[in-house]
Amino acid sequence: MSELCFTINTQKLLLKYNWAISRNTSAFKINAIICLSDGLIQGYGEAAPNIRYGETPELLLEQFELFNSKFIYSNFNVKDADTAIEAFEEYLSEFEICQALRFGISAAFAHYISKKYQKPLSYLLGIRPPDLPLPSSYSIPIMDPSLLQNFCETFHLKRFKRIKIKVKTEEATEIIHELRKYLDAELLVDGNECWTDVEALIRFSESLPKLRVGLLEQPMPAHMTEEYQWLKKHSPIPLIADESCLAAPDMDALQSQFHGINMKLMKAGSYRNGIKILQEAQKRKMIRMIGCMVETSIGIASAMQVSHGVQYADLDGFLIIKDEPFGLVEEKNGSLYFNDKNF
Repeated sequence: MSELCFTINTQKLLLKYNWAISRNTSAFKINAIICLSDGLIQGYGEAAPNIRYGETPELLLEQFELFNSKFIYSNFNVKDADTAIEAFEEYLSEFEICQALRFGISAAFAHYISKKYQKPLSYLLGIRPPDLPLPSSYSIPIMDPSLLQNFCETFHLKRFKRIKIKVKTEEATEIIHELRKYLDAELLVDGNECWTDVEALIRFSESLPKLRVGLLEQPMPAHMTEEYQWLKKHSPIPLIADESCLAAPDMDALQSQFHGINMKLMKAGSYRNGIKILQEAQKRKMIRMIGCMVETSIGIASAMQVSHGVQYADLDGFLIIKDEPFGLVEEKNGSLYFNDKNF
């Protein structure tokens, strides 16, 4: 058996269409795949950098090399599989690395331990396994309203029970009205922090219940905390925190601003921290959504592992990749299944 060893490889992921949100537009993404191997057994994790948090593929590679040069493999001759993940995550906290990379490294370790000791990841994490199949929403990027009909038909979106629509302040109402012509699904509206005028946002949101919009996700910038506190009292539909929900969220503050959270493992930085965030939200009776970046099925399968009990799964990131390279997750009729849960 070889020495335990981490490696990293970047993947350029061409997309089926331009991914446009209020901040930027992308035709491809570059993610990193981290592997932990002893020569016989491999565990994989994914890091999907997000420029919103200053993360780039170059930064991931630079920080990984620094981590790898200091990581002492002999310190992790695991004797107790049940505590290995917790011990490794505590060790990893000593390194100044971005959250996406932190998750990719810690996930690779967790999956390696699960395979090596043949214990389900849910058992090692102390959670219940996911209920499958897992219904997921599908996200529509910002586009001209005249293109929506063709987009919905091309990608057969009627199979999804929930559709998330990305919007910007201009044309937001028109886009939702236009989409309602073609889809009966519950709509989730995601502003990605595009509004700064609270009164304009209230005027926009007043029509949403009649259009069967179930949630309004992060409509204003995260720093507008007082405005969010006011908005929560007046919004006709639930508000969900995304960009406001990071690795160490003040859950009391979030509860004063939002009705729920969108927890993404790439922002939480580890399985155990993501689980903690979801549990803290549950204690406060907040809506729990589990989301993703544009990720391969490695990242999506990871998110599915901690999805038990969440009210919303928004795990469609792998579906917009032109040739998804790993095939660990399959989607049928708007729901997700594991092709291989022991990756």
